Amino acid sequence: MRIFILLALLLYPASAEILEVYPNPFNEEEEYVKILCNSNCTFTDFEKEMKFEKGIHYIAKNSTAFKNKFGFYPDAEGVSLSNNGELIALIEENSVEYFNWAWIYLDEGVIYFKERGKWDFRYEGWSSFEPIEDEVSGRLILCPCDYRLKGEGIVYAYTIYDTESFEGNFTFAVDSTPVGGIPLNVKMLEENNKVYYLKSKVYRNFHAKFAVVGNKVVITTENWKWDKRGIVVEFNSEKISEALKELFYNDLKYSAQPKSFKNYVKVERGKGKSFDFSGKVALYVMPENNPVFDFIRSAKKRLYVTAPTLDFEYFNGTPLLDEILNASKRGVDVKILVSYGDLEFLEEYGIEVEKLKNPKIHGKYLISDSSVLITSANLNKYGLKLNREIALKIEDEKLADKLAEEFLRDFKKGFDEREYLYLLLSSVGFFVAALIFLKRQQS
Repeated sequence: MRIFILLALLLYPASAEILEVYPNPFNEEEEYVKILCNSNCTFTDFEKEMKFEKGIHYIAKNSTAFKNKFGFYPDAEGVSLSNNGELIALIEENSVEYFNWAWIYLDEGVIYFKERGKWDFRYEGWSSFEPIEDEVSGRLILCPCDYRLKGEGIVYAYTIYDTESFEGNFTFAVDSTPVGGIPLNVKMLEENNKVYYLKSKVYRNFHAKFAVVGNKVVITTENWKWDKRGIVVEFNSEKISEALKELFYNDLKYSAQPKSFKNYVKVERGKGKSFDFSGKVALYVMPENNPVFDFIRSAKKRLYVTAPTLDFEYFNGTPLLDEILNASKRGVDVKILVSYGDLEFLEEYGIEVEKLKNPKIHGKYLISDSSVLITSANLNKYGLKLNREIALKIEDEKLADKLAEEFLRDFKKGFDEREYLYLLLSSVGFFVAALIFLKRQQS
């Protein structure tokens, strides 16, 4: 049987499909495989075989446990899957599909699923918030800035530094395990406000950053610390404010006790630039709905990317790098502005890269032809796939042009600083050469 399957893998294309695999659930009795048969088919893990007729079928480890979890009985039971990956196959006349999850991403609670013909994964328990659109008018503030929020409402943030940003009565939700620990600034908020600390097995970090006061929505890339290059967006929307409230209170189920606090962090402010906008906006709750790759894919003339750094390591392939390179191949003018990282290799593909050191970058935003995408997510595998994040797409060509002007000004600044260093070194070299020449003349 094993020889037949291996030969079939080489000779026949896939028709029957393995749709989902849950090999390492939080409750080990809830393992299952979901398959689609276009005719009579055979499922095997190379130790046992199960035969099915045409249709969608669920194969569980334990029928009762599956029923208790998902509300219906599976079509068969007895499958036992390795947590660390193994080869399974679905055999149909003239076709075989096989799958091994060992090379994607291994963790408890991960469900592997097929989307657009490719394997991806999600955690059991991820939320299912759909993108929300609305027509709004508002303003975008480019930081460094001096931002303050007044009223009564909710604030969701990875962590918070500027406690003086809030004037009123707020309920806060922050990550319980931020890098470096929770600053004492957050602890100070407990004196007059309710603060929830979030921790979960299904999200690596709670990294989203937003606030809601009535129908007023505030979305930012910053941890309420305003001294770096970042973004704050304000607008009124009943639809989006209600969606963010739902997200906020949904995630309070992950409340946990904080372990410790680190030192107080001093906050500096700056003078921001403000731009009015009007147009359609779309809110995305990540990682379940990630708009970054589609946004890059939609660019036709320009794609400007601002982030602290870019990390192209991913779980299965290099989708961020692939989409950026594909944009350049399409003739899109691609420019990337970072503060850190070795990205000079991108210049071989016609992509310009500069580093902005003053102010350093914290915000993550992308500009295409007539749209802007602002996100709390770092452009790495954690921000794009594992963290709770949000993103906001604004469709307003005038805003995109204005922000592009600021981007190019920052881009040129990075160039000028590098050119200045070059000129300085050249001047030093000329001065040293002149001294050597004069010394020789004297001797």
